[in-house]
Amino acid sequence: MTWTIIAVVLVLIFLALAFLKSQSTQARGEYSKAEFLSPAEKKFLNALDAAIGSKYRVFAKVRVADIISPSAGDKSTWQTRFNKINAKHVDFLLCGLTDTVPFCAIELDDRTHLSASRVDRDDFLNHALQSAGVPIARFQASRTYASVEIEANIDSVTSKAPKAQSVQAPSCPKCGKQMVMRKAQTGPNAGNSFWGCSGYPACKGIVSVS
Repeated sequence: MTWTIIAVVLVLIFLALAFLKSQSTQARGEYSKAEFLSPAEKKFLNALDAAIGSKYRVFAKVRVADIISPSAGDKSTWQTRFNKINAKHVDFLLCGLTDTVPFCAIELDDRTHLSASRVDRDDFLNHALQSAGVPIARFQASRTYASVEIEANIDSVTSKAPKAQSVQAPSCPKCGKQMVMRKAQTGPNAGNSFWGCSGYPACKGIVSVS
């Protein structure tokens, strides 16, 4: 009788574990590889690399929130402003070869950009990037691209962009080392910039950005 009970218990445990495993698998679901770049985007990327690849690093499908962040301003609206850029991306981003600092965003516009919703989205994206000092160049999707025209468009857009003002990094009030600009990742000040000691983590001196 005892062995019968033990066997029944073991069977029930086995069935329970099998059920939990199947539920876990169903929860994770199955995925398939998505199309990272459309044929039109691939064609333009090849032309872009040929035109300016020796001058800039080219990144594709970059999240806007990884390029800019809402300015401090009214903290009560920070999350709302962040949500507006969090799910958006730019088609391409040009960055410096060595410092990878964002230099210019690029959008490849096809016929879908003529719809009212896309026009509003594009207007907002233009404003958001330009207000942060990141110029944006737009190109019409085409069968062919001329390297000279691509470079000329980028040069025209970036030459008209407001020049970023250089800011002198302060000295750390704790140890005297030069400070570097950092951005808070968590907490109530998430997204806000501040000066942090270059000697971190040995020195945790910080200075707020005025």
